[in-house]
Formats: sequence, structure tokens, C-alpha cells
Amino acid sequence: PTASSAIIAAQFIPADSLYTPASVDTTVAASSLSLATFTPQVVRGDTVRLSALETPVLAPGSIEFVVVRNNATTILGPASSALANNLLDGTIYEGLFASEIPTSALATGVNQVYARYVGSVDPRTWAGPVIITVSLQATTTALVTSSTSGLRYGDTLNLGATVTPAVIATPALPQSGTISVVDTLSGNPLNATTGSTLSLPSLPVTLNAGTYQLQAKYTGDGKNFSGSNSSPTVPITIGKALTSLSVSTPAQNLNIGAGITLTANLSANLFGSAGGSVQFYDNGVAVGTPRSLSAGVASLAYTPSRVGNHSFSAKYTGDTNFEAATGTVFGAVSVTGRAPFFGVASATGSGIELYNAANKAFITTVFPETTNYKRSEEHTSELQSH
Repeated sequence: PTASSAIIAAQFIPADSLYTPASVDTTVAASSLSLATFTPQVVRGDTVRLSALETPVLAPGSIEFVVVRNNATTILGPASSALANNLLDGTIYEGLFASEIPTSALATGVNQVYARYVGSVDPRTWAGPVIITVSLQATTTALVTSSTSGLRYGDTLNLGATVTPAVIATPALPQSGTISVVDTLSGNPLNATTGSTLSLPSLPVTLNAGTYQLQAKYTGDGKNFSGSNSSPTVPITIGKALTSLSVSTPAQNLNIGAGITLTANLSANLFGSAGGSVQFYDNGVAVGTPRSLSAGVASLAYTPSRVGNHSFSAKYTGDTNFEAATGTVFGAVSVTGRAPFFGVASATGSGIELYNAANKAFITTVFPETTNYKRSEEHTSELQSH
């Protein structure tokens, strides 16, 4: 019977006159269930509390709670306690259930929950449904970083993150998800981990020179926790690495016409080699073409074209991660001797143009005087030096 009570009657109707009709009836009672919940809305990690009332109590029974979703029935669990209720002439069955994954059968969102006698497959005898709405637990993500001031290329920056659930000491545990520290300007991750964790251990990273906006991000696991991002973003600027340039020569004294190798060594406060090039100078005048750095060294084979003191220097152009730098050879290099030259005359008796034989640079012009040639006065001292 589905009602609280019913009368069952039996009748005997004879087929002939040898017997007389007879009947008998009896009254039977059926108990009924009603269902209530004290937790219609929960977040993952909360405890779900359900209560079912059985009236009247005819015999000891076993009550269980089930979830119906997409025409499928899943047992949430049995009643954990039964207490007599004299006022309602019945028994209250209570159940306390975890809401977190993987323990709970409750889905994220709306759940229809029923109470029934254990094993009952007739929904007409079930109590309910009550609606229980389950939400993902909110989180707060925080960026963990070492000092971000005064950094230059080559300095180490420690980056990590922590994720804190909204419910402190929640029994819910992360099932998956990715925690990362990203540069929001480029979208590039700088440190990341994926798995069942709410912590990203700090990792030392070296960033190229430039400007960054750092943010910690948690995707959530889609089961127990929702995602979150740290706020506000943290701006940092990585300066170029400081550099110094030293310039050297193998000798401080040369004969005119002899070659020399100029060498520039670049040093910086970090590992690796810088890019860029070095331009060498002789008394402030650029000589040769810019030389590319190789393992921090650039060199130029050079032959001075004039006698006298030569001050050699070099300039490093710098690159995206290294500051520019200049350097000078300590002390002047003295070039002595006489420089070979040659003359060019366009016609007999005309002026003769004199050129440096080493680099074909013009020196002066000399003119014939009767049967002899003479030098132009303004270049006399220069010619004597050659």
C-alpha cells in the first residue's frame, strides 16, 4: 500500500447452491517518508545534512539517500542515525555527507535528492526531491617573489605562487589544475606547475632586459576549486647588465710600417657572452670596420700610418641585454722611424703630389724651382715627420 492505511477485503462467491458466500477484511498500515535538508546550498568541502521522517513507525527500517541525475540513480549514502520523535509518532533519520570530489556523488550545480527505504525501486514510495546546489569553492591566488627593485640582466628573480581556499582547513583537495606566473604583457609563462596542488614552489629565473607585468594564475580544477588570479599585477623593470671594456696592445713602441693587434675585452657581472660589436679608434679617428664580439673579445690588426704618439681606444655598442662601454689603452703607443712615400707628377715641371705609401693618404705637393723641386711651406713639418 502507498497510503498510510488500507483495508484489504477477501470474498468467497460460491458457484452453486451447496455453499454460502463469505467475506473477510483487515486493515493494514503503511509508513511514509518525508525529506528535508538543512544545507540547500553548499560549496565543495562543506558537509551536506539531510533528514528523513518516517511516520508511523511500524517496524525498524533502513533509510538511504539517493541522487537522481539524467535518469540515473546514484546512492549518496545511508542514514547515519535514527532518533525517535514522540511528537510526530515517528523516527527521524539523519545523514551527514561530504560534498568534495572524489568522495561525494553530488555534481557541481543542481542536484535532486530523495530518501527511500534501502533497495526500494518504486519512486512512488520515495520522499523528495529536495534541491541541493553545489558550487566550486572560491580561491585566492597570491604571487610570491623576491625583491623586484634594482634588477639587471643576469640577476636572479625567484617566482612562485600560493593558492588559498575560501574555507580554511577545508577537507576538499585539488584534483588537477595549473598554477603559473606569467608576464601579462607578452603572455609568456615564467614558472608553472600542473597537478593536484595549491602551491607553486619558487623557481629562480633570469629575465632579459625590459619591462614586465607579473601575475600569478590558477586555472582551478573544475571539480572542487574555481580559478583565480593575483591582483594587482606587479610591474618590474630589468636593466641591462653593466659592462666594462679594456683595450690592450702587445707593445708600447713601434717602428713605422709595423703592424699591431688591438684587442678589446668586455666583462660583465654575469655568465655568458654579450652580442654587439666594437669599433676601434686611433687618436679619436675610427680605424677599420666594427668587429663582432666572440666570447667577449674583439680584435683588429692595424698598421699606424704616421709616426708619433697614438692613443688607441674602443667603443662597445651594447645590445639588448648589455650596456655600452668604452675603453682606452693605458699610455700612448709611440711610432718612430720614417714613413715611405711616393710622388705623382701630371707633367714635366708641374707640382708633384706626395702620398703615404702605406695607406695612399695625401701628404703635400712639391713644386720645381728652376731645375730643382721644393716643398710647399705649409706641409714642411708634416713631410719631415715622414
